Amino acid sequence: MINDIYFDSYKEALKKRVKQSRYVHSIGVMQVSIDLAKKYGLDEKRVGLAALLHDYGKALSDEQLNEYLILNGLQIDEYIRKDMQLAHGIIGADMVTKDFCISDQEILDSIRYHTYGRSGMSMMEKIIYIADYIEPSRSYEGVEQLRKTVYEDLDRGIILSIENTVKYLEGRGFSIHPNSILLRNELLSNLMG
Repeated sequence: MINDIYFDSYKEALKKRVKQSRYVHSIGVMQVSIDLAKKYGLDEKRVGLAALLHDYGKALSDEQLNEYLILNGLQIDEYIRKDMQLAHGIIGADMVTKDFCISDQEILDSIRYHTYGRSGMSMMEKIIYIADYIEPSRSYEGVEQLRKTVYEDLDRGIILSIENTVKYLEGRGFSIHPNSILLRNELLSNLMG
């Protein structure tokens, strides 16, 4: 069980590690995640911890991310290699394992896959994924409708967020990680069921 003393120490460690705006974002993701955990019947402290630490690896430059991967023997695919910032989830999961001795696989997977998702995500993983997209400091066209949708139907909200991301990335000439497409297709298939 995660107690409040540990939560405070995790917050302090995160605050020292990331810039203030990233810390505020992480607190926002944690708050939304806890709200969604309540709504969908999950352990609020576990979900809150995963949300709080989801960007623990975010403070590193592309060069530092690459160096960390090499030094720690972590593997990435060609999509991540083209956009090294996508590696921060993989690295963050490894860092929280080492820095805080967190071994809860669902928490680690929630951190690892929060940026681009994957098929077969647990409910906790889905919550961290979408909370990162809709937390209170996020401001983009359609975010209010997306927030409403997420509280009505989590999977539909995730589908909408992926479709928004696809449009955004394609409009800028970037590719989307195939895990996102697999997740979208899986959720669509489940809805049509």
